Amino acid sequence: MKVIIFATLLTLIYVSVTLGISTWNKINIKLKSILMGMDATSKAIKLCIIRLVVISVCFVILLILSTLLGIYISKGLNKTVEPTSEVKYEFKGLSRLDKVTILMDAIGEIESKNDSTAKSSISTASGHLQILKGTVDECNNILKAKGESKRFTYDDRHSKEKSKDMFMLLNEKYNPKGDIERAIRMWNGGPNYSIGSTQEYYERVIKEYNKKMEHVLNSLGVELIKSSYRLD
Repeated sequence: MKVIIFATLLTLIYVSVTLGISTWNKINIKLKSILMGMDATSKAIKLCIIRLVVISVCFVILLILSTLLGIYISKGLNKTVEPTSEVKYEFKGLSRLDKVTILMDAIGEIESKNDSTAKSSISTASGHLQILKGTVDECNNILKAKGESKRFTYDDRHSKEKSKDMFMLLNEKYNPKGDIERAIRMWNGGPNYSIGSTQEYYERVIKEYNKKMEHVLNSLGVELIKSSYRLD
């Protein structure tokens, strides 16, 4: 349906331009015959006025169609997609660290099947969380801004403990409320992620997270409770 609407708008713009040019040519021909009996000055003035009117009308039509196309594209990029999967389980007895560990385990399963030696063949991503070199640099920038002397190395991506530290550091800065959905989408699309481009990734991770959370809670013998969508 979206493709049809988009194609229709483009077609309307094309038709408007084509008709505008065709109409303009016809008007020019008629004008020449109509204005034959007028003096040169009157011809020039009337011709300019008519041309201005035609151009203005075509411009308004194109402006309206272009605006509609822009609005449609904008809505398509920013539209919030209702997830078909959601965070199902919560247990207040679990600490924030426990839930972060479960979430990271779910992300690691999707990213590399939790293989700390994994390396991407198409990017600089490495480690079980497939951390980019740029992400390590960003973590070090955060530490520097906080006035801390600690720094991460690219090799730290192969350490699950240090990968967890980087994950938590980034969420501390860009996801202070501990929103699970934001944590997942941000890991895939960065702090300025879009809903559409991270939706498939979110669905896969949250499904894995729910499965792991259910397993943990069942092993603890506790009642499964609807989640508050937070890590704290």
